Amino acid sequence: MDFYGFYTGKEFEAYRFLGAHACERGTVFRTFAPNAQRISLIGEFNGWQENACPMRRREPLGMYDAFVPEA
Repeated sequence: MDFYGFYTGKEFEAYRFLGAHACERGTVFRTFAPNAQRISLIGEFNGWQENACPMRRREPLGMYDAFVPEA
């Protein structure tokens, strides 16, 4: 993804990078939340437990991601 284009509002295919993307081994989740202190994934794959799957912050971009093999 063109991060400069994303931050300047000129990237129109961010959906290809952000969101949930299934692969052979599980699912990759990515979101943009530059002001968040923490983000957790919650779903059936982790028993609806908030702290079971924290997302990692990717500095300095404000992006968070997590890989969940069970999802």
